[in-house]
Amino acid sequence: MKLRIPFIQNPVRVGIAVEEDGLRYTEARPTENGVEIRQAGLIPLEAGSIENGRITDMEQAKLQLTLAKKELRLTKKKAILSIPTSTVVIRKTNQPKLSPDDIRSLLEIELGTTIHLPFSRPYFDFHKIGEVPSGPDIDELREFAVGENPSPEDEYLVIAAPGDVIDQYLELLKVLDIEVTAVDIEPLALYRLLRASGVAHKTDFMFLQLGEHSVNVSIFQSDIPEFLRNIPIQMAPIPASAEKAEEESMIGLESFVNDLVREVDRVINFYQFSMKNDGTRIQTIYLTGEADHLEKIVQLLQRRLTSFEIVPLPVHHMQWPQLSRIDAQAFTAAAGLTLRG
Repeated sequence: MKLRIPFIQNPVRVGIAVEEDGLRYTEARPTENGVEIRQAGLIPLEAGSIENGRITDMEQAKLQLTLAKKELRLTKKKAILSIPTSTVVIRKTNQPKLSPDDIRSLLEIELGTTIHLPFSRPYFDFHKIGEVPSGPDIDELREFAVGENPSPEDEYLVIAAPGDVIDQYLELLKVLDIEVTAVDIEPLALYRLLRASGVAHKTDFMFLQLGEHSVNVSIFQSDIPEFLRNIPIQMAPIPASAEKAEEESMIGLESFVNDLVREVDRVINFYQFSMKNDGTRIQTIYLTGEADHLEKIVQLLQRRLTSFEIVPLPVHHMQWPQLSRIDAQAFTAAAGLTLRG
């Protein structure tokens, strides 16, 4: 029998999020007041080592991790890894009422055949959303199917990623002598962090996760990720000259926000009117990620997207003296990974 001993503290875990410029990590544990960060940082990789979510130069990446290993305190620790959103696919599917083991076996057969995926040999996980409502016993020709009752079904969310991509990162992390206990996706990590903040949130909301080379967009309905997309948008570099920095950075920010608004508009219109088309409306947009002017970007977006509440992702519950409020936004995904149950 497995016992829960009440005086044992919550476990310390490492969360590792893959980015194009390196591996961002946090070591943390959940507390009553939030998330206690033990350490956090970025293991940089050479430009071009990771492209489109895949490692392009494994030997160079291993070398850089080997050099960084001496300064890290991660050896022999358990980690949860998130793979780039650009490699992740989510699907909804109806399946007969079966045990979880039988559902997994059935999905192994259907993925790549009746459930289309843009890659072979997927690694996947699934989550039961609920029971599919039963309708009238009418066939497709609008005729009563006398004596025939439709078999009850459950709706499932399936999250899949290319097996070869996950294998790449598992091989890379062997250099750090880390035990990867689970692979997750960043949107779910952000949702766990939002939930741990204690801040009440709407039913329908969006995460915009800003990066140097792209933006991850994810849309949730309650606790279910309904839509994921990685959008390549280049963040304008900050000028080296102090005299021109403020003026040029504002021009760059406004250009970036213009591009972002255009892409977000497309995503929202597709989601609300094509994918859902049932009156669903996104109410809140949470911004997070690596951005020096996150608060300013929030202000610029709010002026353009007036139908939505646009706010930074709450980070007040990420507790670590060395982590400022702005820096914390760069580590939200990695911190959220440590909250996985």
